Amino acid sequence: MTEERNQPLSVDRSAQTTTIELAIAYTKERKYDEALRYFQQAGVLSPEGQSYYGLALAIRRRDLDGALRHCREALDQEPLRGDFYHNLGQVYLARGEKKKAVQVFFAGLQAAHRHAGLAEALKRLGIRRPPMVPFLSRTNPVNKYLGWIRYHITIGLKKAA
Repeated sequence: MTEERNQPLSVDRSAQTTTIELAIAYTKERKYDEALRYFQQAGVLSPEGQSYYGLALAIRRRDLDGALRHCREALDQEPLRGDFYHNLGQVYLARGEKKKAVQVFFAGLQAAHRHAGLAEALKRLGIRRPPMVPFLSRTNPVNKYLGWIRYHITIGLKKAA
């Protein structure tokens, strides 16, 4: 009898996991209505589910406070996930808080060094490192050369890590 009770529970967990995975996939494809429908079916969410649910809430329903709460909670549970930083940053952008979004994207790059989505988000926002010699223009040959050196040293350190 115990086996009979446990069996439906494992089927329910498996179905719940599949539902959450579908919801996350729909969110990544920017099909937020479908994603929200599956998130609601899933009920209890994993940290990954919470992060993507927060993003879908922000984009589709404009529930920015709820979205922020879900994304932060997911990040608190798993602070090394680059996707979680990306989703939280997107929520801040939806709230019109570009400065906080940029801070989150940079923090995400420190936690998850090679996350392409975070680097791309910063690039889209036009965020660049400050010039090496601030009183010279960005196009000055000294800044260009020092920037080139900094870039190659940074790449070398990341490869060594």
